[in-house]
Parts: sequence; structure tokens; C-alpha cells
Amino acid sequence: MKIKFKKMDDKAAEPTRGSDYAAGWDLVATSINRENGALSYGTSLSIEIPKGYFGVLAARSSVYRTDLMLANGIGIIDSDYRGELIFKFRLLDQSNHPKVYSVGDRIGQLVILSHAAPEWIEADVIDDTQRGDGGFGSSGK
Repeated sequence: MKIKFKKMDDKAAEPTRGSDYAAGWDLVATSINRENGALSYGTSLSIEIPKGYFGVLAARSSVYRTDLMLANGIGIIDSDYRGELIFKFRLLDQSNHPKVYSVGDRIGQLVILSHAAPEWIEADVIDDTQRGDGGFGSSGK
């Protein structure tokens, strides 16, 4: 698969992987904006995800060394989005010296996944299963 990307300024870095087996492509911060207890990290990258696929913006494992948490858990990038890839982190330590990422740091990762586009059919009855309507934790008994 080939995915086009556009560098929106000279600071932008091409997505990279830590190894040939890494599922996520590391993205680098080119800007930081602090707002209402959150930090927005710009990547200065715009991408063209093929139809039938989407991108997931996820935290890197190194986030545990910071006082940051992705504000929305993960970010979904639809194939028709062409804006800048931005990570929004909630700032857990509101002091004057929280541990955060800096411009030039790898701040998150992008994973490209395929998705189904089902045809939804309303029905009065759906097939039953052994689990049935067992909810949270019911399959781990």
C-alpha cells in the first residue's frame, strides 16, 4: 500500500517505524499549543488515506514517562480528512514543571487499518448465541 503525505512546513518529519514489524508509524511534534489544561501537538503532516481504510492516532508506550494522557483515548482519521494530524493530550500535572514532550520528539503513532462498510438491515429478530446479552466480563468467567 502507498500513502501520500504532505509536509506542511520544513519542520515536518516523514513517519517512521521502530522496526519492520512495528504496526505504528511514529510521528514527530513540530508545534505545541497549551489550552485549557491540554497540550495540542502539531505534526505538520497531512495524509491521503485510501478509501476503505482509516488511521488511528495512538499514544506511544513512552507516554508513561510524561504527565500526559491522550485526551480522546485514540484519534480516528477518516480517509476523506486532509488536515494536519494533531495529537491532543490532557495535562495531568498542572504545575509549572510537568513532564511533557518537546518539539522534535516522537509524540504518538499512526496505525492504518481497513474497515468494513456494512449495509445496515433493521430486523425484528436476530440470531441468539451462547453468550446472548451477557455484558461486561461475561465472557471471561
